[in-house]
Amino acid sequence: MKKKIRYAIIVLLIIFILLEILVRLIGSYDQNDNFKFRKRYLSPLALPIQSVSTILEDYKKTPSKSFIQYDSLIGWIPSYNFVSEDGWYAHERNGIRVLDSSNVIDSNNTKFRIALFGDSYIYGDEVPFQGTIGAQLQALLDTNSEILNFGIGGGGMDQALLRLKHQGKYFNPDVILFGFQPENVMRNGNIFRSIYNLNAGIPFTKPRFTKVKDEFQLINYPTMKPHQIVDSLKLGSLKSQDVFFDQRFEQSFYHSKLISLMHNIMTLNRFNYLNEQKAFYTQESQSFETAFHILSEFQKTADSLGAKFLILHLPRKLDLIHSNQGELIYQDMLSKIKDEYLCVDPEQSLRNNEIDELFRPKQHYSSFGNGIIAQKIHSSILK
Repeated sequence: MKKKIRYAIIVLLIIFILLEILVRLIGSYDQNDNFKFRKRYLSPLALPIQSVSTILEDYKKTPSKSFIQYDSLIGWIPSYNFVSEDGWYAHERNGIRVLDSSNVIDSNNTKFRIALFGDSYIYGDEVPFQGTIGAQLQALLDTNSEILNFGIGGGGMDQALLRLKHQGKYFNPDVILFGFQPENVMRNGNIFRSIYNLNAGIPFTKPRFTKVKDEFQLINYPTMKPHQIVDSLKLGSLKSQDVFFDQRFEQSFYHSKLISLMHNIMTLNRFNYLNEQKAFYTQESQSFETAFHILSEFQKTADSLGAKFLILHLPRKLDLIHSNQGELIYQDMLSKIKDEYLCVDPEQSLRNNEIDELFRPKQHYSSFGNGIIAQKIHSSILK
C-alpha cells in the first residue's frame, strides 16, 4: 500500500513538473519581467517601470507623434493637431476629434452645439471618424447643429468632468452628453493608468476624487509631471491612494507558474469576469458614491452654462452577453441614474441586432453599433 502511495506521489510530481515546464515554454516575459500566459498576466506582478520609462522617453523625443499628450489638470487628452498614419484619427488644435486636423473649432459660434464627453467609446476607437457616434449624429441633424467630440481614450468619469470644466465649457455647448460606460466607475479609483491596465500604453497619471471629512477632494491634482512618474512608481508614493495598486504587485507563494495560472483561471474567467467587478457598483461602496458625485458636478456645470445634461448608457459587449442570463451587474446604479437624470438608453435597440455586428475586435462599438446609438440620441434630443 505504501509503495502504491509513493508511486502515485512520484507520478503526480512528474506530471506537475512537466506541466510547469509546458506553461513556462508557452508563456513569455515582457519588458517589465512580468510573466504572461497567452492573454493572462500571472502573479506576482512587477511594476511597469521599464515600459512606462520607454514610452515616456519616446514621448519626450517625438511628442508630435503621440496619440495623446500630458495635461496637468486632466492627466492626458488627445494630442493637439494630430493625424494618425492611417488617417482614421485626427484632432484639431484643441484635441477635439475631427475629420480633418486643419478644421478649426471656434469657441464662439452661433450653431446649436452638442458636446460629447466620455472615454474611447465616445471618442470612437477602432472606427474612422465617419463611423463615430458624434459624426453619425451630426449627419442626422440640420446644418445649424454641431457635434463636438471631447472623448478621452482610457479616461475615467472624473477626467470627462474635468475636461468639461477646464475646456469644454468655453465652447458654449447647448447640450452636454456624458457617455456612461460602466467600467469607468472602476477607473475613478485609479491614478496610474499603467497599473490599472498593463497593456494600455498610457504612461501618465490622472486625478481622482476621494472623500475627506465628508467632502470630495481631488488628489494628484495637478497631476504629476511626466519626469516624476517613474520615480513615483519606484517609491510607491501614491500606493495608498490608488485602488489598483494592490496585492497583485506584492510577493506571493506563486513561485510556480502552473499554480499561478490555475489560480488566475479559477478567479478570472468568462463565467465570473464581470462578477469580479460587482463590488464597485453596490450602493454601499465608495465607488458608487464617487460616481454620483461626479454626475452631480456634471449637472451643476451644465446648469451654470444653461445647457441640457444627458447621460448616455453605453453597455459593453460582455454586459450584453452576460445580462441575457440576468440583470446587468450595475443595474442598481443604472436605475438610480435613470431616476435622477435624463438618460438615453440604446440597450434594447442594440439587443435587436447580432452582437458581433455591434462590436470591433477590441470590444469598442463598430460603425454599425455607433449608428444605432446615434439614432437613439437623435430621437431623444428631438423629444
